Amino acid sequence: MIRTLVVLMAAAMLADDLWKFKVIEIRKAAKPQQEQGTPIKTTEQPEPAAAAEPESEFYLVMFTASWCGPCQKYKSTTLPAIKDFVSVTETDMDTSPEYWRARVVRGPDGRNQTLPGVQSIPSFWLCRKSDRWPVARWTGPLAPATLKAEIARRAAAPAPRG
Repeated sequence: MIRTLVVLMAAAMLADDLWKFKVIEIRKAAKPQQEQGTPIKTTEQPEPAAAAEPESEFYLVMFTASWCGPCQKYKSTTLPAIKDFVSVTETDMDTSPEYWRARVVRGPDGRNQTLPGVQSIPSFWLCRKSDRWPVARWTGPLAPATLKAEIARRAAAPAPRG
């Protein structure tokens, strides 16, 4: 039996002319109507448990490239453990070269701020979901324990005003 999902998305344009999409809602489509007099014999299979998105007010951006050996090794060994407790977005630097350079963008407080460029890969930015602003940065392999400690420290801190 084929099941259809309806995904509602919203788009927001950031100051650096990049479009970011956010999933608003995922709904199952209605079951098709059965014709009168035609019994359908099916055995309902239980649906596999959907991978729930980790509950956190942060997400991690990993800057990577397809040609980067350390990046590919990290993705296969350590990244799955990180995805268990925080959402991860991977950005390929070959398809998004604008992240190499620093740029001035409007910060969450409404003032213009310089967002530094990525210096080397793999690099990681921990960002708040509420305003998509990076709050911590790492270059090189990131240990899951280090990331957990930073998320706990940031979650315990008072929310910024802006």
